[in-house]
Amino acid sequence: MVARSISSSGKLADGCVLLELPLKEGKTQKALELMLEHPHGIKYTLAQPGCISYSIGLDGNLLVLNGYWEKKEQ
Repeated sequence: MVARSISSSGKLADGCVLLELPLKEGKTQKALELMLEHPHGIKYTLAQPGCISYSIGLDGNLLVLNGYWEKKEQ
């Protein structure tokens, strides 16, 4: 099966990343803040060539990242 996603900007994604990070109890908000605000967090990733979009979510003590890239090699 071949699946592709199209971002709101209209770019076609050929690569996808799904990352689930288990976190210590009580550390979820701090981890989310770091991902959103740290210079090497999601802002850095979104600035990389080929990065189309990323979504970040919390599921209990699990930080979930889902990213789309123009090419799977990126």
